[in-house]
Amino acid sequence: SGAVTVNIDSAANKTGVILLPSNSTIEFDSDLKVTTTADNSIGVSGRVGSMTTIAGKLDVRTDGNGSIGMDQAGSITVQGDSTVTTKGSNAIGVNTTGSGTSTFNQLTVNTSGASAIGVNVGAGATSTLGSGSTVTTTGAGAHGVQVVDGTINYTSGDVKTSGDNAYGIFVTNTTPSGVALTTAANVTTTGANSRGVVLVGTDATAPNSAT
Repeated sequence: SGAVTVNIDSAANKTGVILLPSNSTIEFDSDLKVTTTADNSIGVSGRVGSMTTIAGKLDVRTDGNGSIGMDQAGSITVQGDSTVTTKGSNAIGVNTTGSGTSTFNQLTVNTSGASAIGVNVGAGATSTLGSGSTVTTTGAGAHGVQVVDGTINYTSGDVKTSGDNAYGIFVTNTTPSGVALTTAANVTTTGANSRGVVLVGTDATAPNSAT
């Protein structure tokens, strides 16, 4: 029914919403708002074996260096019109690692800060951005999407970076995985020494091209 609000401030290394292992499951039918205001904090964390389904609007905001808006090694699906915003250097908007899988529709990710990555996909993980998702970064070295030995399916939306040395999509892989793009996926970079799509490693692949 009503929105759920979680506020975490002051001390560092805090988490707003966390799911522990052993097949934990949580479903939000209403809106969920999570705010953290300390360094190295996490807005929403889903651990191995957990599953999160958010049908309402998700609003996650972190204000601190090294913080992560959403961090999952389990499975998460966000179906509503949702936003993840980070402020601070070395932050990550959405982080999927391990054997984690994440699926987002109509997701907006905004990061402001040096080396603040919009969407990060780690080794063995798979992330899907679809149905009009938008990723925007403004800091130097802040890649829009970063894939390290993982896979991202980017089916629809926009990735925009405006900082220097900030790639739209950066893929570095030593295992057969990479990024799958469709013609509805747009990548725009405006900073000095920035690139649209960068592939590093013999197994880094982009089977389709972005515009």
